[in-house]
Amino acid sequence: MDLLRLDYKRFEGDGRNIFGLSSILLPISSLLSKMNFMNDTYDFMKQMNVSILGVMRIVIVDKEPCREFILLGSNDDVNHLSNYLLNSDSTTFLDISIKKITIDNDLNNSNLYWKCFHQGNPKGSRKQLAPVLLNYFSSL
Repeated sequence: MDLLRLDYKRFEGDGRNIFGLSSILLPISSLLSKMNFMNDTYDFMKQMNVSILGVMRIVIVDKEPCREFILLGSNDDVNHLSNYLLNSDSTTFLDISIKKITIDNDLNNSNLYWKCFHQGNPKGSRKQLAPVLLNYFSSL
């Protein structure tokens, strides 16, 4: 929970669609491998009163910045938002694609679903991603 809370921002679109974005230094695969990750994240989301949580990370690979993020929420919320991020004209500048992660941890939690993404545009920080997500929620 501390990893998610350290650099966390909460966003409200129309007051009913609330989401949070956390930035972390740990690789997403390492985060997912943590013991009780899904249950702790679900508890964190309940505590913060958000229906969707995005967790972002930037890493330097061969002197180039690379971004990845994970979306967590209900199956329907994550699938609809994922479809928007992957297919909307307003998100093409982020250059988002699905990132497949293989881990040895059991990530079963009947209340929480997740998808991981690679972001090809390293300049797409939280300041760029948050308005995209707000736009999505305002279109619902």
